[in-house]
Amino acid sequence: MEKIIVASDSFKGCMSSSEIGERIAITTRKLFPEVEVTVLPISDGGEGLVEAVVKNGGFLRQEGTFCDPQRQPLTAAWARREAEAVIELAQCSGLGLCHPRNPALATTYGTGLQIKAALDAGCQTIYLGLGGSGTHDGGCGIAAALGVRFLHHGKSFLPTGATLDQIEALDLSDCELFNSVVRLICLCDVTNPLFGTNGAARVFARQKGADEALIAQLDRNTEQLTRKVETWQNCSLAAQPGLGAAG
Repeated sequence: MEKIIVASDSFKGCMSSSEIGERIAITTRKLFPEVEVTVLPISDGGEGLVEAVVKNGGFLRQEGTFCDPQRQPLTAAWARREAEAVIELAQCSGLGLCHPRNPALATTYGTGLQIKAALDAGCQTIYLGLGGSGTHDGGCGIAAALGVRFLHHGKSFLPTGATLDQIEALDLSDCELFNSVVRLICLCDVTNPLFGTNGAARVFARQKGADEALIAQLDRNTEQLTRKVETWQNCSLAAQPGLGAAG
């Protein structure tokens, strides 16, 4: 018997990989009734990643209450296989959750809460799928949820895209990633740097609702934060490909 495998990525904000696959399979079976059709959900790291690894990778679905990009309560899923976790940024920080779309104000804090839940469950390897983001906070929301304190005039605050330039210092003493034996592996399919012509803001922020003025502001703020972190941590980030993924 001939076989056909349907492996479609999701249509952003419209249909999941499984939904598209099933529709293609229904039509294929009508046209070729003698063919065996198998739907194989896949993901590029964005929407549908958790669904794909649960259906195809032996992971178990986990659910919890976290928050959306506006920090409103949200029930979201992640996946676990023994000490491994798969977390999909779009579950708590996705474009479809941003009402209105405004990357200047949206936060990845909810995704950080998901990572914290995986750490609390004993996971030591965390795969974070970067895709479908509606945010541009440089991952500061994630870091804040994991215990990093961002300081402005000596007071801690939660930075978003509009306030990245206000970060004057970092307090990493309570960061859970530093206090745990854990690997955080980010999954993406882009090579964009943090800022610049091909950076996160100029390439991705328009689809998140930013106009030209906001794109320029986000790019400036991202560059300022990058330069500060490079100085504070004695590292090189500006030219690293892929760090601009998901904003």
